[in-house]
Amino acid sequence: MTLISSSGVAPGWTGAVLAGGASSRMGRNKATLELDSGERLIDSACALLRDTCDEVLVVGSSLPLPREVRHVQDPVGTPAGPAAGLLGALEASGRSQVLILPVDVPGLVVSILRRIQERSESVDCRPVVPVGLHGPEPLVSAWPKKLAPRIRNLIENGTRGVWDLAHALGAMHLPFEELGDAARICAAFRNINTPREWEIFLRDSTNSESA
Repeated sequence: MTLISSSGVAPGWTGAVLAGGASSRMGRNKATLELDSGERLIDSACALLRDTCDEVLVVGSSLPLPREVRHVQDPVGTPAGPAAGLLGALEASGRSQVLILPVDVPGLVVSILRRIQERSESVDCRPVVPVGLHGPEPLVSAWPKKLAPRIRNLIENGTRGVWDLAHALGAMHLPFEELGDAARICAAFRNINTPREWEIFLRDSTNSESA
């Protein structure tokens, strides 16, 4: 079981926000979208990770960040994309475990991330990837830092997808059923790609708070 400090943070963990996407379907940088509270998505993701990890990084973005959050660029010589962001986070991490999440999944909550952390600490040097009805969710996952050299080698030899990396490294599946109520977990993992999806997310969030 993950040991939680008095502040609620799991020591030995880096949290990394993957924020380097082009946001082409949104038409603007998704990281700068604002919740009803006025908080940007990138700030919300950092706050979530500060509640679960004792080091927080943002990979692939040059936006101003909250205090004590560090910028990390994609590694030199690797193709741009989430796999490069993962590698950048692992190589920059000062901790033994790395928890990644994309900037565009604003429904995630602390309890889900802590369950992923707990499962990761119960397996030996393998990624832990949540799996739902529609398949794996590799962009919200846990990775031992010591896998970084193997991941770099896989990327340099042509592996591009984060799930492809996880699969090659013997990923442990974490079924949604082990994270909580299936409908709630599916909603939490919903990512935002278009203005219409963002509008629906804000509407659903408002309805949930008023229910």
